[in-house]
Amino acid sequence: MRYKHSLYGFSCGFHKEALSYLLPFPDVPHYDTFIMLSAQLRNRIGYIDKKCAIHRWSGVHNVSMKRVIVNAYACSPGMGSEPGMAWNWCVHLAKHCELHIITEGEFRERIEGIVPTLPQGQNMHFYYNPIGGDNIERCEKIRRMCWNQGDWRFYKYYRDWQWKTYLMAKEICLKEKIDILHQLNMIGFREPGYLWKLSEETGIKFVWGPVDAKDKFPLAYCEGAGFKTKLFLWMKNTITKWQLGHSSRVRK
Repeated sequence: MRYKHSLYGFSCGFHKEALSYLLPFPDVPHYDTFIMLSAQLRNRIGYIDKKCAIHRWSGVHNVSMKRVIVNAYACSPGMGSEPGMAWNWCVHLAKHCELHIITEGEFRERIEGIVPTLPQGQNMHFYYNPIGGDNIERCEKIRRMCWNQGDWRFYKYYRDWQWKTYLMAKEICLKEKIDILHQLNMIGFREPGYLWKLSEETGIKFVWGPVDAKDKFPLAYCEGAGFKTKLFLWMKNTITKWQLGHSSRVRK
């Protein structure tokens, strides 16, 4: 069964493939409005649990969902810490929003192995931005700096990565009607990225969070620690205080 344009159908819990046998609608004027109003009525009387669940054959999304760009440097299934935090945020957000997720790419194989198996996977669109470009050895070197949390050299590369992510997000905004820009991780406040700048340029709402690492480390805990450790933590507290008060991007 073929039409000149798209076919429509209520999702009603069915997969897209199943819709090829159910409720085909031709793409004619006002059908979007008709289906939206019908779906809202079905929601009110308890037949479906979403106000408007519509699939387009072209692909793809639920027209009632908010479209969100998520900046998630570290994102991976089956992990804890930053990668696991970002993954769990995205997995749960994708039940209610269509996500365009920009991530570094270290865990690309894991992501692409899991996303097709998720019911909400069709709402998770990943874009990869390797921190070392196409140079695999350079990528691995910088990633080691990232996971060695005492290596401050990483922030130089991370800031460059955030700028490239901003440019990628800008391109996505030209192709998609984005509703929200979400700076998700890394959660440390020191590098807030540039999605706020894109928000200023486009008027799209900007969300930053969760945010952490903005509190001073209690030096009383350093009792018994060596001089090097005490000096490192004192310097870190000093830099934290200065950045919170003077970093123009953090203050924005």
